[in-house]
Amino acid sequence: MVNLFGMEATLGNILYAGGFLITDILSENYGKKSCKYSCKNWIFFSLVATTLIMQCAIHFKPLDVPEGLAIFESVKVYSHYYQD
Repeated sequence: MVNLFGMEATLGNILYAGGFLITDILSENYGKKSCKYSCKNWIFFSLVATTLIMQCAIHFKPLDVPEGLAIFESVKVYSHYYQD
């Protein structure tokens, strides 16, 4: 969550609104063809960026903090109740 003009917002909402604004401006000023081209490029870029970020996240090793481990253990206990 980030503070945006006094409101709490997620980064996903900000990216979605920014992408919509950019494609709307391109469509109004340069036409539908330019807008489609930029949307395809944006989708490709976002897939590549997500893949790279997830590859970095795979190698992340969390700290061995007792409080965090206790919280994780409590989540594991509750998750068994919801399995079929």
